[in-house]
Amino acid sequence: MKIENEMEAQILLNNEVKVTDHRSQLVGQTGIVKAIMADGRTLTIIQIKDGKPVHASKFEVAKHIILRNMWEYYIEEPDQNGVAFGYVMGDFNEWGCVDINEIKPYILSECAGSDLNEIMAPDGYAWEDEAVKVFGAVN
Repeated sequence: MKIENEMEAQILLNNEVKVTDHRSQLVGQTGIVKAIMADGRTLTIIQIKDGKPVHASKFEVAKHIILRNMWEYYIEEPDQNGVAFGYVMGDFNEWGCVDINEIKPYILSECAGSDLNEIMAPDGYAWEDEAVKVFGAVN
């Protein structure tokens, strides 16, 4: 299955594609595939403003967490104390630090690595590989 996905991705490289996945904020847009992300690594989110990527807003997401109250966390790897920086979508959407030990009892869902490919980017953002497919190279 992995080999088939890699072969399919190579076929798309340098070709025009239209985003059809309704989970993507880029659905309905077209662009040239300029790069392909490797499975099993962190994904990068990039802010989309007025339909265009904001180049200075990249953030490496190592883990996605959903709590029982349906708050979503897009975080980097926690430090040695269990504190991670990231983006949270809750009562308000904001950037900041979270102590993983404090939220651990409330975690409903958690994913990392290639499983991030199944998660929608946060509101107002897109996964960098999706942005590259639609907008071309994202610096």
